[in-house]
Amino acid sequence: MIKRTVKTFPLLRVGGEEGFSLVEVMVATALLLIGVLAIATGEVTSLTLNKRSAEVLKAVAAAENILEMIRRNPDANKLKGYAVYNTSTDAFPAGSLTMAQSDFNQWKSSVEGITMGTATDTFDCGGVSVQDACGWIQVGPGPIPKVKTVTIQIVWPSRRGGITIQTAIES
Repeated sequence: MIKRTVKTFPLLRVGGEEGFSLVEVMVATALLLIGVLAIATGEVTSLTLNKRSAEVLKAVAAAENILEMIRRNPDANKLKGYAVYNTSTDAFPAGSLTMAQSDFNQWKSSVEGITMGTATDTFDCGGVSVQDACGWIQVGPGPIPKVKTVTIQIVWPSRRGGITIQTAIES
């Protein structure tokens, strides 16, 4: 019978290092996890702020759009046609519409097409409970004769105050 001998070689340790203990590995993993969670939290916050910024941008674009429609209206009494409109209560049936009524219908569909917030959010907009954005136009006296102040306001569930744009337009 042949006898085998197995020779073992000791591990060479440089400078007295003996590797990592389980506790050291667990502490390093916990620190790494805390860092990853901090980055993830920052990412979620960034996405939320981007969504809110997009909401404001859509609302401002819609408000500026109706102001441009009002300015380009050639009717001499153009501001009377826009006096007080609310997207949640006013609408004009298709047919023979004034330019102001047609502009309002177009603006209403653009405002109502902006979905802001979640499907469960509702709020009061001019006495009507709505889920999406709503807006209104008000024309009031201006700072000087023959000039009126036009106020456009758009609100939505996730930003109760909404946005307000006010300008003076020659009447």
